[in-house]
This record gives sequence, structure tokens and C-alpha cells, in this order.
Amino acid sequence: MEIQDISAEEYAKVVTQPFSNFDTVEFVELNKRKVDAVKYLLFRNNKVRFGLVAGIKEQVFLAPFSSTFAIFSEVAHDNPIEYYSDAVEQLCLYVGKSGIRAIQFGLPALAYDTIHVTKFLNTLVNHGFKADICDINYEYELGRFDEGYINTIQKNAKGKLQNSLTYGLSFEKTEDVPLAYEIIKHNRESRGYPLRMTLDEVLQTMHIIPTDFFLVKSSAGVAVAAAMVHHLTAQVLRLVYWGNEPSARGLNSINFLSFKLFEYYKNKSPQTRLIDIGTASVGGVPNYGLCTFKESIGCCCSPKWTLIKEIDSTRCK
Repeated sequence: MEIQDISAEEYAKVVTQPFSNFDTVEFVELNKRKVDAVKYLLFRNNKVRFGLVAGIKEQVFLAPFSSTFAIFSEVAHDNPIEYYSDAVEQLCLYVGKSGIRAIQFGLPALAYDTIHVTKFLNTLVNHGFKADICDINYEYELGRFDEGYINTIQKNAKGKLQNSLTYGLSFEKTEDVPLAYEIIKHNRESRGYPLRMTLDEVLQTMHIIPTDFFLVKSSAGVAVAAAMVHHLTAQVLRLVYWGNEPSARGLNSINFLSFKLFEYYKNKSPQTRLIDIGTASVGGVPNYGLCTFKESIGCCCSPKWTLIKEIDSTRCK
């Protein structure tokens, strides 16, 4: 296996179907200011097998450096696991020769692509990468949604959804991004959680990653909850942010919002297999209440690993 360090322009021509929209040249170039350098790499034997984009900061090779996950993008498909092994071996040698002290991978949740993620995870472990964090990620499988959804969810969530349906709430897709953003911002500030993206960053990212925004309104027409959803792959959506106005929590608007989101994408996006609802842990430590809530509305969970390897410049294993 040979590794090639190429330009962004060359990479875009070869890796025409990256693993996700986080791995596109456009997204990477938008965020490259966050690292000291960006690397566009190809892995080739008899043909190009994989592509990888990563950042370098403080002598650490970071994949991802400005999103929630990164992994090899397959250029050729149906790659045997030995090709993964050859590619990671070459990556470690390449990084070692560059004087970089460590490699860190934050992988997508297993549910994104069980075969590809499993092969890559196994390869990293067998090349000396150590598990640093195992987050618990939640996903809703749209194939499970039908008109009987309310009878498939847990009792407490069912009660809250039934209550929300009596309050005259309405659900709509919106173009009013600042309003949706402000509702989400108020919600997170009220709970002491940081909002990592500014409104300007949200607007810039929208030009690269297709993004939907939704509002829930009260019976009086006042927006009380909002959601922001990225189209990450052909089959996976990611719920980036959602939240309700603190003053409207008694309306159970998040239970209503989750129900209407699942219904909307089931009907409007038949190619979508999965909605990534996000992690319910910080640094691998679960938020028990958040885990319980996501399970109560019908989500499944899968592991989302972060692995690190200190680099010896002479060898990988």
C-alpha cells in the first residue's frame, strides 16, 4: 500500500463520494483555520482504495479536527480487511516520519456503517491504538416508524406525547434560521451547556452541508421549540441541535418535536435509514437522564469510539 499526500483540488477529483459531508473538501477548507495544517491523503495499491482528511495541531494528527467523527472514505469498495491494515500501517509510518507525536481518531457511531466502522476499529486496535473514550450514541431507525409510533414508545414518553397533542402545537419546516438558532441557544444556556457553533458558522456550513430547520409553535403561534438537522450521508441524517424555550417546557414540545421529525423524514425522505440523535455522554460518561429520554422516544444506541496512538517513528505495531 502506498500513501500519497495531495492537494485539496486533487483530492476532490479522486474522492468523489466521501464517507460523509464532514469529509468533503468544502467542509474541511471552511474549518482549516482551526488547525496548523490540513492533510489530504490517498491510499493506493493496484488502485486507490481509501481517502482520508485530517488536521495537524500541536504535533497531533487529528481526524476529525472540526466535526464529530472521521474515518477512511472508500474509493474502491468491498475492500478486504487486510487493505485497512496495510493503509493504517502506512499512515503510522507516514506520520512518524513527519515528527508528529500522536494520532487521534474519533470514529462515527457503529450504526452509520457496521461493516466499514468495524473493520476500521479492529484495524486501529491491532495497530496499537488505545481506546480513549467510548461514547454512547443514539439513533432512530426510520424503518420502525408508522402510524402506531405512539404505542411503540415507553410509557412515560407516551404520556408526554399524548399531552402535547392536546395543546394545539404545530410543526413546520422553516427558513427562519436566526429564530430557530435563538430558541436552541436559550435552551442550552438555561441548562449550562455550550453552543459550539455561532449563528455565522451555522449559516456558512449550510452552504456546504444540506441543513433543515424546524419549529414547533404554540396554539397562539409562538415558536416554542426548534431543531437543526444535517444531511450527512445518502442514508443518515444528524440532529445537530434541538431544544425548547425554558418557559414552554410544560408543553412537552420536545416529545412532540421528535415525533413530528420522525414522521416528516419517514414521509419526505424515503432513502433515509437513520437519524443520528447524538451522544448522551461526555467523555464517555453517560448522562443517565438523557440516555433514558432518548430510549423512551424509541431510539437505539451504538458505541462511538475515540482512539489514540503515540507514534514511534520507526514502526507502527
